[in-house]
Amino acid sequence: MNIFWGVLTSFVVGSALAIPNGFDAGFKFHDAETQEAIIKAFKEAGIVYQVQPDGSVSYLSKDEKRVSKIKMDIVRKSFPRHIQYYDKEAEQRFLQALDNEKISYEIKEKNGSRKVYWNEEDNEKVKEVRKKLSWDFSIRFSNSEKEREQKFLKTLEDEKIAYSIVTEGNRRLITWSKEENEKVEDVLKKLSRTSL
Repeated sequence: MNIFWGVLTSFVVGSALAIPNGFDAGFKFHDAETQEAIIKAFKEAGIVYQVQPDGSVSYLSKDEKRVSKIKMDIVRKSFPRHIQYYDKEAEQRFLQALDNEKISYEIKEKNGSRKVYWNEEDNEKVKEVRKKLSWDFSIRFSNSEKEREQKFLKTLEDEKIAYSIVTEGNRRLITWSKEENEKVEDVLKKLSRTSL
């Protein structure tokens, strides 16, 4: 499922639904914090809007381009770029490289999971850091292949192959170094024979 549509329920209101004061378009984010952020952004941009009893925000369709840009900006900020390493040494090399390049980051731990987050505007610099660290190889499973992805990750762990998971928007890449690539290729061959 596309993360944008998973987070944002957008709808255009037609004449069949009576919205007061001529508002003819609207939407509602699933969480209150994001909804508050968009209302603040509307105020700053001077967009005329009205909050409906159900919490949705109505606006004039003539502002659609501006509203779409604001919604995309809010969604991007709601899902910052991050990476999760499953190898402590690899994580330390990555953090040291970010420090060397003076790239701001934040580490968050939740439910036993540790992730490194960075700002959207630093993403190109972070990509360069990752290239320098030789995490050259990656695979991406589609959202419908969660079971296959879990099998692949479990096999990497069983084989003690260092990897990381990089999340960029709704993309989730499993990456590994060129030193590990031959072992990963063997894993992929074995799993393809057993219907990965």
